[in-house]
Amino acid sequence: PVVAGGCLPFEIDYPFELQMARTLSPLFSNITINQNMKECKALVMDFDGIHTNDKLFVDQNGVESVAVSRADGLGIDILKKIGFKLLIITREENDVVLMRAKKLDIDIRKGVVDKISLLQEWAKENGLKRSEIAYVGNDINDLECMKVVGVPVAVSDAYPEIVAVARYVTDLPGGYGAVREVCDLVYNAKIEC
Repeated sequence: PVVAGGCLPFEIDYPFELQMARTLSPLFSNITINQNMKECKALVMDFDGIHTNDKLFVDQNGVESVAVSRADGLGIDILKKIGFKLLIITREENDVVLMRAKKLDIDIRKGVVDKISLLQEWAKENGLKRSEIAYVGNDINDLECMKVVGVPVAVSDAYPEIVAVARYVTDLPGGYGAVREVCDLVYNAKIEC
């Protein structure tokens, strides 16, 4: 019998079979994720834990700073060149987030408590269906958004609740190239069309 995604079910009775299923699963999930990414027209991301490693530096004057990946910035540029819509939604209010979005030249909404409402409003403003949006999250405040988009993505160091709803989990953790990995995934799916 063929099931959703065109894969046969795999019964797991022994630890060896579980290990075999884990080893083989990326082969099947990549097929599905590429099909879903072909439909995408937008990438929405949280900031802390996605563009950063979720750490914050505070100096003796109370000035906050974060470390980001230059590779992530190059990935964002690639998607901008193919006309992708990009958005950062963050609960963070610090201007470091605003400065990073400004450097990347992408849309940002900061200080957002109700991410799902903002996401739905932004999608409507941009004429996007939920199936056309990929969302990258790492923590429970991303959960509602990830449940409604076409391609929910978790970074490798995301909380278990986030990993559980993700269709794709990055190999790299947030702040260390995870955004670039997602951008490459989107780009590769698009050029295969």
